[in-house]
Amino acid sequence: MRILLADPQPTVRFALRALLERQPGVEVVGEASSAGTLLRQIRTRCPDLVLLDGSFCDAGGDVLSTLRAACPALAVVVLSGRPEARGAALSAGADAFISKTDPPEELLAAIRSVKRVKADKSVEPEPSTRYQAMGGKATMNRAITDDRAHNQTSREREVPQMSANQVFRLSGLAAIFSAALSLLAAMASIVGIVVPVIPDLVVFTLLVVNNAFILFALIGFYGIQHKESGGLGLAGFILAMCGVLLDLVFAPLGWLLFLAGLSLFAVANQRTGALPSWGMWLWLLGALVAILGGVLSVSMIFALGLMTAAAGRAWLGSALWSEKTGTTVPASRFEHA
Repeated sequence: MRILLADPQPTVRFALRALLERQPGVEVVGEASSAGTLLRQIRTRCPDLVLLDGSFCDAGGDVLSTLRAACPALAVVVLSGRPEARGAALSAGADAFISKTDPPEELLAAIRSVKRVKADKSVEPEPSTRYQAMGGKATMNRAITDDRAHNQTSREREVPQMSANQVFRLSGLAAIFSAALSLLAAMASIVGIVVPVIPDLVVFTLLVVNNAFILFALIGFYGIQHKESGGLGLAGFILAMCGVLLDLVFAPLGWLLFLAGLSLFAVANQRTGALPSWGMWLWLLGALVAILGGVLSVSMIFALGLMTAAAGRAWLGSALWSEKTGTTVPASRFEHA
């Protein structure tokens, strides 16, 4: 079954992809974070099923009819963080509704049931109080229950010990902590101009700890878009990681590698849109200014660069840390895609 993921949150899309790609017979053919992207991918790829975030339905308008007009055989499973939205989604024509608080087994069972119905054209899905609107002849609830009993697996196979969502939130927190440490290092550098008793060791120590947080943040920044960023994102990630590590051993080479890697990473992110582009470019600009200040031994320029880079990382970290479900997507955007 070919599945398209539609959710405004990259962390949710990544977690869904990680879950689905371990299932036999399931292929994730694309991702969409906006209404326009969703409709374009529906038209070009015509998947069997779309996992649709509830925010697209909340925007109003006959969203499901618009999607099915582009791909008539399309099945739609709505995912929402608001269980009370179940009735509205099913009334609008969704094939199934899953709450984001439900265990993964519920989603997998619903997908298998939709796949079973599509495989047997003579079977018309029957309504159920949980998954279907009014009308029909077969009971999807029964199919889901049968699938769950037949395909019961261990918790270790179905659910990662730490969800991708948790990893990304921790990476975002690491980015925010690194931004705070950069600000402290910038302040120490500025104060050191007036009060020379502050040793350079203070700034150095703060930056060493800061680099450790940056390493973890980079893992999250790359992980959130590794499927879409391709070789460019991978090259940027490797160069940036090597640059951070070499900064402690041979700073000039580390600086060059980090700038090269972050530049490639920023370009890849510009294409994928997984993270705020301005945050990535701001980080790159700050890193360039800080390195320039370090080379020229000008503390004010160095501190300004640290503060600018900190602002960019804080922006990126906040995007990963925040969990803003239910983002409103104007329905009118479907018509102008």
